[in-house]
Amino acid sequence: MHNARRSMWAVVFACCFLPAVITVSDRDHRNDAAQSSNSPISCTAKFCLRDSSLVIVKIPENFIEINEKGITGIDPFAFEFCNATEILMMTDNFLTTLSGGMLNGLRSLKVANFFNNKITNIAPRTFDELKELRDLELSQNLLNGLETGVRNGLKKLQNLQLNGNPIILMHDAFTRLPNLRLLELTGARISAIPRGSFNCLDRLQRLDLSWNQLSTIPGSRFEDLTHLEELDLSSNLISSFHIDAFKGLTNVKYLWINENRIGSLGDQEIFKWTPNLITVYLHNNPIRILDLSVFRHMHSVSILPGFQINSSKTVLKNFSNATTTTVNCVPSSPVDSSAPYKCSETYEVIQE
Repeated sequence: MHNARRSMWAVVFACCFLPAVITVSDRDHRNDAAQSSNSPISCTAKFCLRDSSLVIVKIPENFIEINEKGITGIDPFAFEFCNATEILMMTDNFLTTLSGGMLNGLRSLKVANFFNNKITNIAPRTFDELKELRDLELSQNLLNGLETGVRNGLKKLQNLQLNGNPIILMHDAFTRLPNLRLLELTGARISAIPRGSFNCLDRLQRLDLSWNQLSTIPGSRFEDLTHLEELDLSSNLISSFHIDAFKGLTNVKYLWINENRIGSLGDQEIFKWTPNLITVYLHNNPIRILDLSVFRHMHSVSILPGFQINSSKTVLKNFSNATTTTVNCVPSSPVDSSAPYKCSETYEVIQE
């Protein structure tokens, strides 16, 4: 037994040529394992650190958490014996690449979190063995996108977070993700949305494009997102929308366009595509003109304050401390269902 253990250490040192060994796991768990030869250690993994040392991880197999350990590399067979692991947390390390073989063995993995590393490249087929992966967190890295060969292994992925990466959107940027429900691209320095960027995401329910550099929303950029319920475009530089900007978003219920540079919402038909819209967030825009007819295709919509409504001076004076403005719309014709709605605003005021 001792000879076999010495042989294992020799192989480990020979692979990395490293002078030190660090075990990253709960101290009590290590002590218990040392005291009892029958203590189960179901998962052992190996990584390289910034200080040229080796880390041997011995932890319960279903949940691996190795955050803030200065890890720069993953051994190609690091997770060879981690077949039952469902959650992998490797945040705040210094990984620069994920490549084929690094994650082999993680056949039961459902959640992978690589938040705040230095990842610039993910090689094709990296995730091919992760047939059960549902959640992938890659925020705060240096990725421009995910290549087709990478996405091929993510058939069951439901949540993808790429916030804080320098993402370059392009045609078919997120195809091969048939079950994706959530896509977050916050703070990704996106300044334009090419046509077809969100092709084949017909099951997506929430898209977050907040805190980017978008100045306008062209037509038909979201038309494949027929099941989308939430669209966040807040904290951009948006001053205008194409008339077909929201084409295809027939199921959107919540729309964030606050914290932009929108100066007016006049008689545009931009909301004709969103009959199920419940709430639109417009606060902190320099809006001076709001024509209520812009909402005539909706039954009702709530609008947060922070702009001037094109109402009479008396209304503005009486409700200057309004906390919520609600636009209520009713059909202009009781017999013609296609007739535009007539809209009027109501105000809610918190009594002091």
